[in-house]
Formats: sequence, C-alpha cells, structure tokens
Amino acid sequence: MGRVSLLMGNANAKRPLQWERGRALTLVIGGLALVLLVGLCVFYNIPPKHQFLKPGDNLRMALVRAPEGGVIHLAEGEYVIDSYLHIDKPLTLKGAGKDRTRILVTAPDTQEKVRFLTQSARFPIIIEDISWEYQGTAEGPLLCVSGFEEVGSVEVRRCRFTGAKGKKTGSGGGIALFVFSIDSLKVEDCEFENNQGIALCVFDAELKVQHTIFQHNGAGMMAHSKTKSIVVDRCEFKNHREWGAWITGEDKNSLIRECTFSKNNYSLLIEGSFVIEKNIIEDSSSYGLWISDLGRQGEVRNNQFVRNQCGINASVFTPNSVLVIENNLLSENKEGISIWGKDTSQVEVRDNIVRNCLVGIDVRFVNAVVEGNCCEGNRVGISTGGYNQSKFIQNTLRNNEVGLLITPWTNPIVQGNRFSGNKQDVARRDWRVGEFGEGF
Repeated sequence: MGRVSLLMGNANAKRPLQWERGRALTLVIGGLALVLLVGLCVFYNIPPKHQFLKPGDNLRMALVRAPEGGVIHLAEGEYVIDSYLHIDKPLTLKGAGKDRTRILVTAPDTQEKVRFLTQSARFPIIIEDISWEYQGTAEGPLLCVSGFEEVGSVEVRRCRFTGAKGKKTGSGGGIALFVFSIDSLKVEDCEFENNQGIALCVFDAELKVQHTIFQHNGAGMMAHSKTKSIVVDRCEFKNHREWGAWITGEDKNSLIRECTFSKNNYSLLIEGSFVIEKNIIEDSSSYGLWISDLGRQGEVRNNQFVRNQCGINASVFTPNSVLVIENNLLSENKEGISIWGKDTSQVEVRDNIVRNCLVGIDVRFVNAVVEGNCCEGNRVGISTGGYNQSKFIQNTLRNNEVGLLITPWTNPIVQGNRFSGNKQDVARRDWRVGEFGEGF
C-alpha cells in the first residue's frame, strides 16, 4: 500500500509541470497565429472589424473600407460629409452620444446626401448615439436606407436628425430619415426636429418606433406597409405644420399606443386596420384623429381628445369592416366624434364621455350602435342624419342645448336614453332651413 501511494504521489507531482508546458505551447501557437493574421491584414490592406475614429480622421474612407458587419466608433466631436456618400453593405456606426458626436452633412446639389444599401440578412445596419445635421441648401433626404427585395434590418438608437431642406412636404424634399424595401426598422430614443419635410418616412418595412420625439418639422412621420406591422409606442408629436403621424397598414394591424400629439394641423391620420389606445391628442388645428379609410377592423380605446377642431373623424366605406370607439374622453372640441360611411359597415360608439363641444357625436350615412355614452355641456349632444337607421341606446344626455338632434331621411332607434337639464331633449332639423324644430 505504501508503494502504491508513493507512485501515485509522484504521478500527481508531474502533472503541473506537464500542464504548464502544454499551456505555454498553446500560447506560443496562438501568438504566432495572431501575428500571422495581422500581417495578412496589413499585406492585403484588410481593415479590422472595429475602427476607432476621432475628429479629423477620414470618415468617408473608414465607411468605404469597413467590412460587412464592421463597427466604426466615433469619438466625441464633429465629422463632415461634404459630398454624396453611398455605402453598399451593413455595418454599425456608433457615436459617443447624440449631444456629443455630430455628423455635419454639407453635400450640395444632390437629391440624396447619404445612402446605406443593404443586400444581406447576415448583419443589421445599426446607427446609434449620433446627431445628424444637414447644413447645406439642397432639397432631398438627409439619410436614406434601402434594401433589395425587402432584405436586411436597420436599428437607429439615441440619434438626432435635424436640418433637412424641402419646400414642399409631399415632394420628397426635407425628409430626415427615408427607409424603404427592407425587412424591418427599429427607431428608439431618437429626436427629429426642425426638418422642413417629413422627419421619418418608411415604406414596405416592419416598423417599431419607441420613445421618440418629433417636433417642429413639416410633418412628423409617414409609414406605409401592405403586409408588415407598424408600432408607434410612447412617442411625442408636437408643432407640425401638416401632420404628426400618417400611418397606412393595409393587411396588418397598426398599433399606436401611449403617444402624445400636440399643436399639429392633423395630429394622427390612419388607414387600414389598427388599434389606437391610451394616447393624448390635443390642440389640433384640424382633426385630432382622422380615420380616412378603414380596413378590416379599427379600435379606438381609452384616449383623450382635447381642444381639437374635431376629436375623431372617421370615414367608414369598406364593406363588412368593423370600427369600435369606446371609453374615450373628448372635451372642448368643436366636434367630438364625427362618423361618415356606408350601411354595410359595423360601427360601435360605446361608453365615451363627450363634453363642452359644439356637437358631441355626429353619425351620418352609416348604421351605428351608439350606446352608453355621456354627452354633457354640448350645444348638441348627439346628431344623426343621412339615410341611416342607427341605434341610440342608454346614453346620458344632460345640460346640452339639444340632447338628440335628428335630421331628415333618418329613422333611428332611440331606447332607454336619460335626458336631464337640456334646453330641448329631442329635436328635428331641416338642413335646408338650419333651425331646430319641435321634438317628439
């Protein structure tokens, strides 16, 4: 037993020495491989995956030479792009913060200033922590990203876009960020301000915009997709000459959630199928929410519409479509809810509070169910007209000049409504005369 223990002890004593020799050999081989790799990169002029730039370095050359999937780090300071730049591969461009790293684009006399083109799904294009500012006079997009047959993804985080020029919003000029024909785009914690056209314009891409501020642009954002989803979550749209957001999602539901729209001409224009919930829409010169073309289904829930020319204006003409408007607060609008459409659509207006408006709820040319709403302090609580047989059930109409106004060619079903404090509970009006008639 003693001899066996002694032999085992000797064997264990030799193991550390053998392990150290193996480790040393591994380090030597690894070091030689690294030296060989660096040598090959230098010999063949192959750029490293990560490049670190400081102000004064050649950003254009770094972008051109970067490998697919490469990362360019920009230190604090200013970088200038003075002519059109085209990058045909996905890469990451990372600054030190949107208030610290600025790319000044001065490219003159060109429709586009900077374009990234992605034809690969292997790597995303990532742009983060940079301020993009156009300081020239030429119209056209500031930054453009496009794909090939909707391949590739783009992520933009903590960036600011400003200064894009364009005389007319709808002409394509003045767009700060223009993205189209890619698989997906994510925009997070960004700012778009003082662009003369549409700040963010997106076509044919799955889109998610979060925690982003749009202010003092010609228009905030425009997004269109036939088959991909559009999500706008906890964003701000303020002080736009034309609209805050214009969303068109044909086959997929668009989701607009917990956003604030303030002091725009049109705050939110939407087409297709959608869910709009928990937003604040206020002080619009025209419509707070304009549903210009309903798709299969639309839901407007738990929003606040305050001091707009019209809180909700809905055009419902798609056959067999369904629109639900419920649990919203509408206050001090000229019109609260205005619905136009065809009798082949299903419209439900339920459990809303509408107060201090010229007209609370107006329904025309569509058969709607208007149920459980509270209309108070309006000139007219509920108005209906234009060849429809809507149902007005269990609504509370109080302290209005007229509780329920019925215009010609209308045969509504009126059941279980509560009237109190109105100057006139129910009235008929001939639109040709424009005066209230007797109730019934």
